This record gives sequence, structure tokens and C-alpha cells, in this order.
Amino acid sequence: MKKYDAVIAGGGPAGSFLAHLLASEGYKVALVEYKNAENYMAAKACGSLSSEKVLDLLRIMGIDEKEVVDSRFKTVSILDGTLNDLSRVKLNLVHLDRYNLGREMLEILAADGVEVLTGYRADELIMKDDVVQGFKSSNGVVYRGRITIDTTGFGGTLRRQLASKLPDAYFEPDDIIVGAVSEINKVSFEFDEPTIILSNTLAPGGYCWVTPLEKNTLIGLGFPPSFDNVLLENRLLYLYRILKIRPLTLRKYYGVLPIRRPLASSVFNGFMVLGDAASHGNPLFEGGIYSALYVAKLAGEIISNALVEKDDVLGINDLWTFNVRYMRERGWILGVLDVLRLFIQKFSQKNLYLFASALPEKMSFDLDTILHISLGLLTTILKPRIFWSLMEIAKHTIAIQDLYLRYPESPSEVFTWARKVENILKEVKKKKITI
Repeated sequence: MKKYDAVIAGGGPAGSFLAHLLASEGYKVALVEYKNAENYMAAKACGSLSSEKVLDLLRIMGIDEKEVVDSRFKTVSILDGTLNDLSRVKLNLVHLDRYNLGREMLEILAADGVEVLTGYRADELIMKDDVVQGFKSSNGVVYRGRITIDTTGFGGTLRRQLASKLPDAYFEPDDIIVGAVSEINKVSFEFDEPTIILSNTLAPGGYCWVTPLEKNTLIGLGFPPSFDNVLLENRLLYLYRILKIRPLTLRKYYGVLPIRRPLASSVFNGFMVLGDAASHGNPLFEGGIYSALYVAKLAGEIISNALVEKDDVLGINDLWTFNVRYMRERGWILGVLDVLRLFIQKFSQKNLYLFASALPEKMSFDLDTILHISLGLLTTILKPRIFWSLMEIAKHTIAIQDLYLRYPESPSEVFTWARKVENILKEVKKKKITI
């Protein structure tokens, strides 16, 4: 058995950054990651783009952008299913080489004195008297800490073991998308910027994307989880034909990403869950890596302060400030986006194209701006006969925003709060809207 101040399951961006922040404050930290060191932060089934704000957070860790940024972009194109232009949006984006990022983070963690175990999973939570004490790894070693953090991604290996303790610990099928990405050789075609293709034929209920990099190109699909890998493969091949390319496939990735609001609570006695494991990001909003680093920075501040104040395992009340701050600063945006997502999924393809065509040329990753633009567009492109339905959606959007901005100050009220959120979303799903 090994004892630490903090034990972290998962070595993605959130877990690695948090380990660095805590170790830099002098705390004893261990991190367990199931991938080996060579693939420590291997590519995911996503477009892998982030707001350039991610570079500010990487600098805190001492990472030089020259080592990890392999492409920069100023615009994103949106096309219809026949590759006709719908709109172009100005955004400052970077693509990070995840392999290089993982290598850089591992080197920094070693210099920080973080004990990193790769090639093994964090399997089993260690509990005593309703308090998380640590976890047992797949090689049988028990890691005990004053705080245990789950950053294991969508699967939430440790989070799921607390299902009876948390307001919501599982993702429903409509809370996620399945992603399939093919990394191909650099080919000659018309795309020189990140491109989103909207097509119910190619990706029913989802979208396709093309990310042209300096040395290769990423082509992917993302849609609800109703297709097996064979069908995903066939749709990728069909997308190649649409794009009129015959590429050499270098790698393929399949995965699942949460697209819902954040979990109602990310903390418990001796425990915190971050990143995709808590649905702290959205693949179409600022990028998963930025979201992971953002939430790790906030968690690092809360945990560090709590460890100073208490010598024992941290309780839920010691960590509750994280929930309150996250939900009121950023979580409410993802809650509102969840409502808008459910609404937009009711669009016919025609009106989806109208919506995309109406996007402004200049747009930033400013949270308020995105929401005001989205709601404004909804009121201008839709037919008068659904005006009252639109007003109902606006009402639910405002209600969700209000709930998140009034997130409970104590754990005793969170289950009631979570039920109110669920009730609003159930109403949205039941709405019969002809669009």
C-alpha cells in the first residue's frame, strides 16, 4: 500500500495538468494511466482542435507551444452534403499533436516528482465509512490518498462505482456521440481549413469533419450511438468518395464522447471526477483539451486550499466549492447548450442548412456571444407557425440557465436540484415541434 496526498486515475490532459499543479505546491502525487508511456496521450476520435486559449494553460505547465502545436487556423468552413458552402466562421484554433503533448507532460511530471504508473488501470475504489480512501490498480497495488481523482474519460471507471452516491453517474445513449476518425496521408484536395459537413446521409443526427494538417489529414464522423464499427467504416469510405480522394490510411480511431451537460456533482467524500468522465466539455465548444485543462486548473486551486486546511481525507464539504464555481462560471453554458442541442436535433436538413448559412462571419469562443447568436438565429430562420414552440424552448433555456446560476451552496440540496434539471430536459424532449 502506498500513501499520497492525491491519487489520480487517468493521465489525459486533465489528470496530468492537475498532477503538475498539486506537485508544484509540494504535495505527494501518484497518477495511474492504462496506456503505455509511448501512447500516453494517443489521438482520440475527435477533430482535436482547441481554442488558442489552450496555449496559456499549457504555458503554466511549462510546455512550449513549438513542441506541441502542429497547425493553426483562422477560419472554419461549413458545407452541406454535396460540399456546397453554407458559411465560413472566423475562429482562432490550434491543433495539438497529442503524442508530443503526452511526451512533454510525462517529462514534466517526472521532474515534478509525480509517481506515474503506465500500462495499468485504476480498477477498484477503496471505501471506508462512505469515504473514498483511494483505489487498487490492475497490478494489485493499493494507492491511498487524501483525495482521489477520476480523469479516466468517458468510461468513468471510478465514477461508476459511486453511482448510488452521486445524483447522476451514468450517461444515457442520447448523451453521447460515437466518433470514427481516419488519419490519412496528405492528399491534394480543396480543403485548406477545418471543415464541417452537415449531412443526414453521411452522419444521421451528427456531422462529418475534415482537419487538414501540415503532414496529414484527419477525416471523421460523429453521430448518435446506433452504428457498429462496420457501418462506421462503410460511411468513412462513402465520405472518401464524396471528397473524391483515395487516401492511404495511417491510423483509425473509434471512441465515444459525452455531449451532455456536466454531471450534477463532481465531488464526494474523498473524491472528485473531472474532464470527459464528468462531461466537463463539448467537442464543438472550445475543444476537449482546453476544457480539460480549464477544469483541472480550477480543481487544483480548490484541492490545494483544502489540503492546507485539513490533514485527513477531504470531505464533500471541503470540495463543494468546486461544484459551485464550475457550474456558475462554465457549467451553465453546457447546460444551455444541452437544451439547444435537443432542439436543433429536431431540425429538418433544410432548416439545419438555413441555420448554418446564417452563422456570422466573425465569432469567438466567448460563452455569452455563442448563446446570444444561437438564440438570435433560431428566432430568424424558423417559420412563423412554430413561433410558440420556439418560445417554449427559449423558456426552458432560461430556466436551465437560472438553475445553474443558482447551483446549491451545500450538498444537501443537490439531488433536488438535479431532479429539476432532469424535469426541464424531459419537457424539451417531449415537445412536438414541426421544423
